Amino acid sequence: MLAKRIHAYFARNGLSPANELSPSHDTDKLVEFAFKPRIKWGGARVPPIQALNIFSAKRPRWMAQLCGRAGKKAHAQGDRLISGEHIVSVLRKFGELRLADLKKEHGHQFSELTSLIEVFAGGARTYTTGELLKRIQIRYISVVAKKGIPKLEDSIVREPRQLAHFLYKIGFLQGKKQEIDDFVDYDERPDLLQSTINLDDGLVWAIYPSYRQVLRIR
Repeated sequence: MLAKRIHAYFARNGLSPANELSPSHDTDKLVEFAFKPRIKWGGARVPPIQALNIFSAKRPRWMAQLCGRAGKKAHAQGDRLISGEHIVSVLRKFGELRLADLKKEHGHQFSELTSLIEVFAGGARTYTTGELLKRIQIRYISVVAKKGIPKLEDSIVREPRQLAHFLYKIGFLQGKKQEIDDFVDYDERPDLLQSTINLDDGLVWAIYPSYRQVLRIR
């Protein structure tokens, strides 16, 4: 998507890369007209598309919004190319938009989704399954039990595992291999946090990167 948009810009403005490069075969070259070839991600330097895919959950609209905000930041600072620092600088506002989208899209499935998400504010980036279930139990279920927990997708909530699975299902949480940045999404392993036979397959649970700044997650 990103390479196609950059190519379309060149075509609209009659610039030579539109004729010399193809968005299908020259993706990296086209992206490097707008972004630095490598940006800082964790302890490594990676191609920008890798980090953008993570922050945008591979959703074209989200990626377009993130790139647009980062591009405006780069322009305001007089920089010709977008860097990792520009992306990071706009993540808080981007995270606010993404949380608003998440609540709008899934609030009808659980009416207290906002309160459930706030359980993780100021917390860690990753949790073991035990830590995750304990946090939901202590900070949400125990707090609201007296007034009554709303139904989750028309089902009565009986244990924290149901809410943890829901957060995984809607993309607030990802599975993560403990020692490397290798993530697992719901579409890949929908039964995790649901099947008691194999609850987590040895994974820990990470708050999706787009939400971390706005929730003050370490």
